[in-house]
Amino acid sequence: MSNLHLKLFFVLVLVLTLSQSPTTNATGTELIQNTCKKTTYNKLCVRYLETNKESYNADVAGLARIILEKALSTAKNLWSQTSDMLKKTTNEYKLKSVCFNTCHEQYGDTVDKIMVAIQAVEAHDYNLAKLYAGYGSNAAKICQEEFEKINQKSPLFKRNKNLIRLSTIAVELVSLL
Repeated sequence: MSNLHLKLFFVLVLVLTLSQSPTTNATGTELIQNTCKKTTYNKLCVRYLETNKESYNADVAGLARIILEKALSTAKNLWSQTSDMLKKTTNEYKLKSVCFNTCHEQYGDTVDKIMVAIQAVEAHDYNLAKLYAGYGSNAAKICQEEFEKINQKSPLFKRNKNLIRLSTIAVELVSLL
């Protein structure tokens, strides 16, 4: 009887070892690449997903959630940065203060909306997820427009551009569901 248990143990170890083999990662890599090909920012999509180890075992909904989480992190960082800029803005930069305030409000709303989008993906409510996933793009554009109104280049330009792209990828991934 102990030989039978030993054989079953080795079979179990073999099955577990094979299930963790690189072929699982290759399938994950293929899904990432094939899914990202359907987005506007293919290379950026692949770069973000391949740097997150959870991506390799995710389905398309999981990939969308991972991109949404990256967009959420970016929006939180922008919100925090604009909060700091508002504290540092002096009277001589009153016009910029108005811009930073608008941006700050937009990013705060974006954080809330992206959190709803993540919950909606998990609940399979893809229409709601798509609606809120794109909010980051709108917020970043509104922020940029505020600086354009006073003929200034936004100090947030690169980060806004990144949020726009992440939001676009997120909407496109959710649209695949």
